[in-house]
Amino acid sequence: MHPWLTRSLVLPLALAAVVIGPRAARAQDHDDKTASTTQGSEHLTLEPVQEGFVIAPDVRFGRVNGRDAYFMGGYGGWMFDKSILVGGGGYWLTNRDHDYEMQYGGAVVEWLSHATQRIGFGTRALIGGGTATLTRPYGEVFGPPPPNGVWPGDDSHFGHGHGPRPMPGRIPIASTTPVVVWGDYFIFEPQANLLIAITPWLRVNAGVGYRAIAGAGELNDHLRGASGTLALQIGGGN
Repeated sequence: MHPWLTRSLVLPLALAAVVIGPRAARAQDHDDKTASTTQGSEHLTLEPVQEGFVIAPDVRFGRVNGRDAYFMGGYGGWMFDKSILVGGGGYWLTNRDHDYEMQYGGAVVEWLSHATQRIGFGTRALIGGGTATLTRPYGEVFGPPPPNGVWPGDDSHFGHGHGPRPMPGRIPIASTTPVVVWGDYFIFEPQANLLIAITPWLRVNAGVGYRAIAGAGELNDHLRGASGTLALQIGGGN
């Protein structure tokens, strides 16, 4: 090849190497990264976060003041990612009488495990307050009866079985005479649950718990106790 032709081709070829070389390297690097991303994406699973509002009618049963007790109520709140529920709830005694009443409510927090599967587990707790009216023996509430053995007052403040009045407005009093006592209280009720999924948005929630009571004085021991519960959770996402 003629020398001048050789010299005339050197400069264009050098420029082409300078321009094309880095571009080719970047293109190869891009292809490598794309292949790596494509391969890595084969191992990724994208799932939507499942959350939403939940409402749960709830039936509870146990014993209050030495008697069988049945509560009706429920709870509701917002469920985050099918694992945590934050809300509130309330319950009232259904087999109530004028001297046998109990109701309470408060904030509710629930933690769930395997809630998207057929069988799951969870723990729930309610913390709040309530009121109650119960019949208790006079001696337990007020101590020894009056010296004259009679109570000057209206017998509507007493439970059944107080006996005849010796004179209008006066009731015979003994340590065992039943009296109606009412008061407010603080409640903390934790429980453990078994979850059974019927559909992605409908679950049966069965559990056992305990009513821890404080602030009601002589009524504390008669209000606290173990309880069972059966609820139907509706909602919480698909």
